[in-house]
Order: sequence, then C-alpha cells, then structure tokens
Amino acid sequence: MTEARAAGAPARTGRGRRLAIGLLLSLAAGALAATMAGRFLVVEDAFGRAEAALVLSGNPIARSLAARDLYRAGRVERIIVIPEPPDPWRSELAAIGLVDAQERPWPERILLASGVPAGSVSFLPAHTDGTIVEALRVRDYFAGRPPRSLVVITSKSASRRARFIFRRILGRDGVTVLSWPTPYDQFEARRWWAQPRNALSVVMEYQKLLANAVTLLARRL
Repeated sequence: MTEARAAGAPARTGRGRRLAIGLLLSLAAGALAATMAGRFLVVEDAFGRAEAALVLSGNPIARSLAARDLYRAGRVERIIVIPEPPDPWRSELAAIGLVDAQERPWPERILLASGVPAGSVSFLPAHTDGTIVEALRVRDYFAGRPPRSLVVITSKSASRRARFIFRRILGRDGVTVLSWPTPYDQFEARRWWAQPRNALSVVMEYQKLLANAVTLLARRL
C-alpha cells in the first residue's frame, strides 16, 4: 500500500501543478482583459488641424476646456456646442439667490472668457437626448455644407462610441470625424475597476455601444 501511494504521488503532484498553472494563466488573462476593457473605450486620434470642433453635451466644463485648448493651439478654426438640457432646479436656486437666472451656459462663458471670439463659437438650436440623435441633429445643422474635418469632444470612456456613431452618420457626407476625449476627464482606463464611478462608466458604455450599434444597423443609418 505504501508503494501504491508513493507511485500515485507524482501523478497527483503533476495534476496539481497543471491546475495551479491553469489558474494563474486564467487570472492573468482575466486581468489583461479587464485592463483592455477600459483602454478599448478610449480613443484619441492624431491630427494637426481640423475645420471644426464639436462639444457634445454632458460634463460641459471639462469638454469646453478641451475645445478651448484646441482653439488656442490653432488646431481648430471654430467650435460648435450642443446645448445642455435645461436645469430643472435653476429657477429654485435663482429664487434663493444661489445662481443668476440670466447667467449664460458654462460652455459660452468658458470659451468667451478664454479669448475665443464669439464669431468662432456656434450653438445648436436645442439640446438632444442620446448620441445618435446628436449626430443626426448635427448633420441637419450643417444643412448640406458640412466641414471637411470635425473633432468630436466628449468624455474618455464615451470617445470610441461617439466616434463610431458620428463616422457612421457623417462619413457619407465626406466628413473626416476625429475623436478627442477631454484631458480634463478623471476617468482612469488602466485601473477603471478601482473606482466605483469608473467601473459603472465602463459597464454602461459597453451596454450603450451594443445598443447604439444595433440601432444604427436596424435603422440603416
């Protein structure tokens, strides 16, 4: 019996080592996949100059600052801003003196205070819901005279999805769509799981990316 146990020990040891190696490889693959999941969402295109920059709605301060920087550096000729949705609490805050009811929106204030000429800044007529609708409204806004190149400014985690949508909708008009995620965004692509807010952004972005892709295909946009 002792000899039988001794003979079986190397086999069990070999199986244990293989299981341990397999587990380590699985963990390594999982860690790599997790890291790539965040980095895949962030896309920044290299470019010298572009005709226009488009500031998407959402986080207007961080995105307007990025547009300002591009204009100051002479990399874009003009800036187009999609307005934010109305603030439902603004009238109440104004009534108690916390905000000025007549104060202009943040993008306009930031761009003009930063020295961007008013003639180089334009706004879409109204806010929109969803990136696909934004792209469709922008195409209508150009009224058949789109810029040759358009830099889309959004958050880091939404940059790949936004570029995909705008290229799909504006590409047929000959527009070169470039992505420029705002550097003022605090999203950490490499360790997105370390912060609950970043983790939620990654999960939601993959859901939106899939839903938007299905919508574009279904509607043949």
